[in-house]
Amino acid sequence: MVRSRGGWPALAVVLVVGHFFAPFFLLLLRPIKRRAAALGGIALALLVLRWLDLYWLVAPSFHRAELGFDWMDCSALIGVGGVWCGVFLWNLRRCALAPLRDPRYSALLAGGGGDDHE
Repeated sequence: MVRSRGGWPALAVVLVVGHFFAPFFLLLLRPIKRRAAALGGIALALLVLRWLDLYWLVAPSFHRAELGFDWMDCSALIGVGGVWCGVFLWNLRRCALAPLRDPRYSALLAGGGGDDHE
């Protein structure tokens, strides 16, 4: 019932259009799929929409009267995201980013390309 009044229905429409319809139809276009910047923008938009989706699920319990944002909403996102990025980068240091045990790796570095499996 809380999500049926205030600004919550508008946010629901944004979520439906932004989570499914916009990415679906944008990714049907070949020029967009070939540009890394465009794909990065779509990915960033989907991350923001995912945060809004979680906000839409949780926030009506706290902001009953209407759609509203508090500084704690953004600080929680920054805090959890910062901890996640820190743990990810800490774990990434311990991993090899290249396939060191691949027998074709040295030939690939030398420019030979190794075996081509097309």
